[in-house]
Amino acid sequence: MGKKVKNNTQKIPTVINDIISSFNGVSIDFKANNNWLKSNSRDNFTNYLSTDEEFGKNVFTILSKIIPMIQTEWDRIISGNISHCHRIDDAHKKIFKEYFSELYPKSNLDELTVWQFGTSGGARLIASVTKEENGISIVRPLFIDYHHIVYPNKNHNQKDIYNYTFCPYRKYN
Repeated sequence: MGKKVKNNTQKIPTVINDIISSFNGVSIDFKANNNWLKSNSRDNFTNYLSTDEEFGKNVFTILSKIIPMIQTEWDRIISGNISHCHRIDDAHKKIFKEYFSELYPKSNLDELTVWQFGTSGGARLIASVTKEENGISIVRPLFIDYHHIVYPNKNHNQKDIYNYTFCPYRKYN
């Protein structure tokens, strides 16, 4: 029988990167704002949902369509050539200012460049965007506008949304 050899190599821990690697000049940082899936209601803004099924459909759209679109179409997005993707002006920021202040009490909405990302007929991902010194843009999700309240659309603004109470963060966290 041979002599047993002791393994002196260090075990390398598994690393989970919270930032999706830069792709076409943009990175998506999910860790910076860990409240982005929370639902709440303030003033004239709500992102409560009716059911967990509604949540599943919307998040599926964000993860399978919107996030990949941000990665592959970034140059066209920042040039204003993709529908439903644009910077949110100060007048529209007022719609969710109270909501934002409760969700992120240490952040000042007026100091952020905030964008809406979406596809036809779906929820909108609201995110801050910064341009880093290395030229890479960082997209940091802030919350989801499930009901098209920031930029209203008569086809997606249901009358009873203020009666919804489902919050995925409370159910699954």
